[in-house]
Amino acid sequence: LPHIFEPFQTTKEQGHGVGLGLAISHSIIERHQGRIEVDSQLGKGTAFRFFLPVVAAATEHEFVEAAKAR
Repeated sequence: LPHIFEPFQTTKEQGHGVGLGLAISHSIIERHQGRIEVDSQLGKGTAFRFFLPVVAAATEHEFVEAAKAR
C-alpha cells in the first residue's frame, strides 16, 4: 500500500490498465485541499474514503463576475 498513489503502480498484468487512476484521483483531491485515505485487508477488500472541504456557496453576483472574467 505505500506506493498505491504513485503513477504507474498496478497489480494488473501488462496491457490491462496503466496504473494512473489512483494517482490522478489523489492529485485532484489534494488540489482541492482534500485528502484520500485507504484501508485494505487481504482477502476481505479495500475501502477508500475521500474528504473535501466545505465552502460557502457563491452569490449570483459572484458567479456572474467570475464567468465574465473568463
